[in-house]
Amino acid sequence: MASPRHPPRRRFPVLHFGLIFSLALALAAIGLAGPSGPDSAAAAQRAPASASVPALNPALDPETAELVPHRALYKMTLESAKSGSGIAGAEGAMLYRFAETCTAWTVETNIYLRLRYPDGGSVDIAWSYASVEDKDGLGFRFRMTHRRNGRLSEALKGTANRDAAGGPGRAR
Repeated sequence: MASPRHPPRRRFPVLHFGLIFSLALALAAIGLAGPSGPDSAAAAQRAPASASVPALNPALDPETAELVPHRALYKMTLESAKSGSGIAGAEGAMLYRFAETCTAWTVETNIYLRLRYPDGGSVDIAWSYASVEDKDGLGFRFRMTHRRNGRLSEALKGTANRDAAGGPGRAR
């Protein structure tokens, strides 16, 4: 039960947050989020309406695109909070890693966040998500953990396998 000094603890769909955040970063990393910078609006206006995504960005052509292993570290800070939100500040970091092994692709996201309350209290939150997808498309494994002040709040793991590419599969 939440104390009167702190807002009630909300259960966030941590896995979905991690997946969405990982997906957003991955899309931005490969350029699917679109060009940015001072010329991006002009480039978008010059592109014909019938132009395909690969024509606008050849790196996105599924026939020739290559996934490139990379690692990124982001510093996060709360710029502002609404009055009455119960949050006075937040800061943290996120590490995103996309790697290749001989037989699989791996994705790893680690988020560390300290939330500060108006009364001076704080909570440390850590999310960790990792997945391995076989290059042949026959296997996928993931694990996710959520810690609050160092104590495990939630842990999920799962696998999906299939016997043949394009065939039915099993998940657990």
